[in-house]
Amino acid sequence: MSVFPNPSNGSITLNLNSSVNGAVDIQVFDLLGKSVFLHSSQTTAFNFQETLEINAEPGTYLVRVIDELGNQQTKKLVIKSHTSQLLGKSIPF
Repeated sequence: MSVFPNPSNGSITLNLNSSVNGAVDIQVFDLLGKSVFLHSSQTTAFNFQETLEINAEPGTYLVRVIDELGNQQTKKLVIKSHTSQLLGKSIPF
């Protein structure tokens, strides 16, 4: 499984290689275990790709994907400022 871009502004693409056809649950948790995003989708075997909008405060999160057989994969995700938060603000270089 891969999640990119990482760090992200909240918009991510999730790539998943799976041998399972069927439902997958995509969950995003903060480091305290609080769920900030939940999405269900259908996957076909081998390569699954989906773009997601994670509306969460800047910080470090865990992205977990669980297939219908209970197989889990987890990746760390860092969210920086959202694109909408950058509008109208100067950004130091």
